[in-house]
Amino acid sequence: ELTQIMITTLAKSGKNEAVSTQILEYAEEEGSDPVAVQSLLTTARSYSNDLTKLLPILIETELKLQQIYSEEDRFSLAAANDYLLLSDTIQAEQIFAQLVEKGTELPSPYYYFIEKYAQKEDPDQIERVTTQGLKVIPHDGTLNLYSILVAFNKEDTIALDQRIDHALEVVEEGDPMYGQIALIKADYIQDSDWTTSAKYYEIAVAAGIPAAYNNYAYGLTTHGTPEDLNRAEEMARKAMQSDSDNASFLDTYAWVLYLKKAYPLAKIYMERAISKMEAPDPVYYQHYADILLALGEYDEALQALRKALEAGGDVPTIEKKIETIVHQRDQKSKEKDETTK
Repeated sequence: ELTQIMITTLAKSGKNEAVSTQILEYAEEEGSDPVAVQSLLTTARSYSNDLTKLLPILIETELKLQQIYSEEDRFSLAAANDYLLLSDTIQAEQIFAQLVEKGTELPSPYYYFIEKYAQKEDPDQIERVTTQGLKVIPHDGTLNLYSILVAFNKEDTIALDQRIDHALEVVEEGDPMYGQIALIKADYIQDSDWTTSAKYYEIAVAAGIPAAYNNYAYGLTTHGTPEDLNRAEEMARKAMQSDSDNASFLDTYAWVLYLKKAYPLAKIYMERAISKMEAPDPVYYQHYADILLALGEYDEALQALRKALEAGGDVPTIEKKIETIVHQRDQKSKEKDETTK
């Protein structure tokens, strides 16, 4: 506590060299605790009135501390993070790279490069970093997740199967990424094993993942029973509430309402989904056509299907729907004429 008070006072006064001296002296004492030393560094940062002057001195201190605690990687990591605060990415990346090649058990360096290579859309480098990281921290959710995404990106179905199942075995359920991995599993096996898929959707929605609400809702409309529509509506509503401008979420909610025969409301949400599309989606127009047909708006339904064709929808399927609508429209018109007579 006395050392903490001294560091606080020195940092406030801008006596940065004295801060360094005090920290190093404490670290060199017999039985000193690296966690306590790291706390002193944090205190110095928190109470400094001029970080741009303090950080270069702290970096020198941290690199010396790394020599004192040679079995620890925390001080190298601290130096790299301080370089980032100074916008010196070159020095920071050099340290991160050394930690990755060394096989540090600290996840941050791996995360740094994963983010960097994800922005560059370089799956080979992500593969390299995740493979290295998983050797030393095999239970890490983020590393497992990106390893899965690399296999998905490369369309390597064998590796994808193996990596998903392995991740679900080794990643703890409390890991923030476990829900995302469960969602991938649920989506991946939805058509082949709905019972197991639903189990993983429940895990994913428990984690509060908006896409899980949406995908589970849509899955329930496809593979569930009529009794599942209330659950589907609940899930779709939660997805939409999380992002009311998401076209996919709006489409799913509209489709659930359609299946529940709430046609006027379904039309409202479907029109909003279409207005929020980033690019024309034939499925949205087909859903819209089904809703309009249910409302007896035949000409509008046909127009929606023409847009579905223009958007690249499946021609035989859409043409069959068009024939059905034309037949129903003509039949309705004929019945109306007969009634009038």
